Amino acid sequence: MAEPKRIGWNGALDMGAVSEFVAAVQGLFAAGTAVEVDLSGVQFIDSTGVAGLLKLRQAAAGQGAALRFDGFQPEVAEILEIMGVAGLLND
Repeated sequence: MAEPKRIGWNGALDMGAVSEFVAAVQGLFAAGTAVEVDLSGVQFIDSTGVAGLLKLRQAAAGQGAALRFDGFQPEVAEILEIMGVAGLLND
């Protein structure tokens, strides 16, 4: 199997950035491709950022791509837990 494609993101994952983020990650999807998204540089996420992560999860599944998010900062991980979506992002 080929090495996963990796992409990172820095700064906020909010209404001002989520469209660019989703487009960048979706651009890596292809059937059978593994994509790893490093979010260690994300210090803030809002509801639109969370929706973007869930949208990417759904799009990856629909295109037969494997998707993994990693490197959540504690503040971001806490928001994902509070919103009840942390368990939905990675297998």
